[in-house]
Amino acid sequence: MSGYSEGIGNPPMNCNVCGGRVPRVKCERHVVELGRIALRDKYLNLFVARYALIALVLLFTTAAHAGKVHSQSGVFATVADSSVQSFQCLINQLELQRYPIKFMRGCGKGSVRGSLHPACMALDINQTRRHVTVPRMPSNEIALANGCGLISGAQWHGNPDSGHFQLGGWSGKYAARVYRTARKIHTKAPKARGFFDWLFNR
Repeated sequence: MSGYSEGIGNPPMNCNVCGGRVPRVKCERHVVELGRIALRDKYLNLFVARYALIALVLLFTTAAHAGKVHSQSGVFATVADSSVQSFQCLINQLELQRYPIKFMRGCGKGSVRGSLHPACMALDINQTRRHVTVPRMPSNEIALANGCGLISGAQWHGNPDSGHFQLGGWSGKYAARVYRTARKIHTKAPKARGFFDWLFNR
């Protein structure tokens, strides 16, 4: 009796999905599974396209508002246009003291929340890791930075960061607020960059 019922309710049929002759229920499962795969691929493509568009917008908007600073040895870094003068001043002062600049990092991903690197308003010089530079920064690092209108990470009490310099603010409890305020003051950030920050820092 069970075999008769199975044959009536689940007859074999040609399945357009798998191309074989299978029971109707199995073919329906194939159709459902195919729909799930199609839906997954659709949303995956939308996800990829969305972030690819954001990346392109950021690439061009950052390039439009970016400048370069360089050392006598030919090392250069990309920073915000409005901060070029201050960072170049610091580089020149360091080189006047015969401090060798081997590498620098300006625009880029921040290592802490509220970092000014994504806004291109921070510069790391010869930093191999936080608060470590090779060679060691001169003892008047803070005075040189302040004289050029910059903040030195070395002056942050409790969490110093020698070799890191930025236009203003500090890392820590109020870093996110400082980041937003400083960016409004020193750069004309496009709306796309604000959306990017909301997306990743909310």
